[in-house]
Amino acid sequence: MSRKFIVSVALVLALVLTGWYLRDYLPDLSIGPSRMANSRRSYQQHWQNCLSPDLNLIFHWTFDCGHEAHLSQGAVQASQLGIDERELNQAIATMQIELQQGNDVTLSGRLPTLCPECQAVWLVTELDGCVAVYQGQERLAEHLQQRYAEMPVSRLPEAEQQRLQEGIIVSSEEELARVLEGLDR
Repeated sequence: MSRKFIVSVALVLALVLTGWYLRDYLPDLSIGPSRMANSRRSYQQHWQNCLSPDLNLIFHWTFDCGHEAHLSQGAVQASQLGIDERELNQAIATMQIELQQGNDVTLSGRLPTLCPECQAVWLVTELDGCVAVYQGQERLAEHLQQRYAEMPVSRLPEAEQQRLQEGIIVSSEEELARVLEGLDR
C-alpha cells in the first residue's frame, strides 16, 4: 500500500473517532420540524438545553399582518398564536437568536398567518372598482376573501364610496353580512 493511502485512512479514522468521542459534549442544535414532532420535550426545553437550562426564553413572533407577540416562560400553545401544531413546528425550525442580555434570550420567528386579533375581523373595501372583503385589517392579497364583481363601487352613493375607500372594519360574520347587504341595495 502507498504511504498516501495509509495516511488518508488514518486521518479519516481519527476524524470519525474524534466526532464519536465529542458527540456527548457538543450541544445538539438541530431543531427541524420532524425532530420537534418526535420529541417529548417542549421546544422551550429544547432551546434551554441547547443554550443553558438557566435561561429565561422570550419568544418574539411577527405575523403577516405586522403585529407581534412576545411570549415567555412556560410552553407556548399553538392555539395562543392562532395556528396549528404543524405551523408552529415549522416556525420553530426557523427561529433565530435575536438578543441575549444576562439570562434573558429572545428568539425571533415569523408566522405566515394573521394574528388572532386580525383573524377575528374583516375589512370591507374596494378592489379594482368592486366591493372586496379581506380577512384582517390590511389589504393583503393573500388574505383576500372575496371580490364581488356584481357590486361595482361606482353605482354606490359618494358617502359609501368614501367609506369603502377608507375601509370598513367589521368584527363578526353577522355584521359583515349586514354591511354587504347594505351595499348591495
